[in-house]
Amino acid sequence: MRIAVVSPETIHHRDADDTRRLQRLIRGLTDRGHEVTVCCGRWWEGAGPVADGAEQIATGTNEAAPDVAPAADPDDLPPAGTPAAGEASERAPDETGVAAADQDPDSGDSDSSGRGRDGRDSPDRDSPDRNTADPEAAREEEISSTVTVDDVTYRAVIADANDQRAFSTWAPLAIRKSKPDVIHAVATRPSTVVASRVGATLARAPVLAEWYDPSLASASDWSTRQALSRPGRIVTPSRLTRRQLLELGATDAKLQVIPNAIDMEQIESVDPDDDGDVVYARRLDEDANLESLFLGLAELRDRGWSATIVGDGPAREEYEQQAKDLRIDDRVTFAGACDREERVAIYRGAHAFAQTARRCVFATELLWALACGCVGIVEYHADSSAHELVEGRERGFRTTNPRETAQAIRDAGNLEQRTLDESFASFDEEAVLEQYESCYETLRDEWGFF
Repeated sequence: MRIAVVSPETIHHRDADDTRRLQRLIRGLTDRGHEVTVCCGRWWEGAGPVADGAEQIATGTNEAAPDVAPAADPDDLPPAGTPAAGEASERAPDETGVAAADQDPDSGDSDSSGRGRDGRDSPDRDSPDRNTADPEAAREEEISSTVTVDDVTYRAVIADANDQRAFSTWAPLAIRKSKPDVIHAVATRPSTVVASRVGATLARAPVLAEWYDPSLASASDWSTRQALSRPGRIVTPSRLTRRQLLELGATDAKLQVIPNAIDMEQIESVDPDDDGDVVYARRLDEDANLESLFLGLAELRDRGWSATIVGDGPAREEYEQQAKDLRIDDRVTFAGACDREERVAIYRGAHAFAQTARRCVFATELLWALACGCVGIVEYHADSSAHELVEGRERGFRTTNPRETAQAIRDAGNLEQRTLDESFASFDEEAVLEQYESCYETLRDEWGFF
């Protein structure tokens, strides 16, 4: 199946929860034999029919294109946090050079030597080769700029992924050039879905919209209303986000919850570590709410326990000081950023996983820990979906304050320690990909019928 993924930003632009989920989906669909084209902001050097070195990358070599690196593996990245859209400070450097919006309009794409950023001779701005007399043809050439990485084709819609208006204007043309069977539009910005629906008319293909975090969307906004009404199907990661979309005006029949995925095979392949009884994993920022866990642990000073904190971030020093102030720092280990294998080893060796973050679109690390056999202890917050993963489960506790968290830790000690929970196999990557494929097939059948 030919799938056009439409998203201004990818994990090449920005590392955050939503781009990690998208990258995992793209990788999974490609591994299952689908032909995936990502219509996005250009993050690679070069323009023209094929970016320099793309052919070599497609065949597994990369010597001619040192500036085009394989996509980051989401599982090798440290725990993420909020907001889902990522902090400005987390944004990757503009790998295409100066952003279009910041360029001197008279500077073109070359330096004072007359050479482009890639070191090649740049055509004179008065040369007919620049196609200045025909901006439409110039845009056609820009959209023809593609690069293939890990068997995924990336098609440039615009040079600056932050130019929302330009992306919405030219995305339909990029979609048509991709010749998709189905269009997967990422609603980080509702206008992306609206543009994808226009592209669907040109390409004669149905649209699935992916809403990861609709918390900042407004029901009074025209593009939001259109992005909710025009796709054939809307996918969202949790019941929390599903409820938010319903409140914005989405039709219940169009909504489908598809969770983030885990890899059960990888879990079984990693040996347990015994670093701590209680583990917490997340980016350490102000929303991590780690102090709530520490207050609960402080009530258990008379018990022999140890805790491991996985993750890093701007609030780490503050949390380390809190542990000292509560006189529990000798039992708390800050492990820092750990890759997926290290985290799985820690989870398999721990007895309980505590989730106290104030805001969480989908509790990915909690899910991994539960599948690793941890007892789940979740402090309820209105802007977090984490409690959904432990509801109705014997090995799960919901709390509302540090005292209840302390009691849950006590109660968790009465449950046997496990290193695997096969009841979470429905969250395995293969099962999740099958849900997406089922959505695509249903959309294609409905599109053909109408």
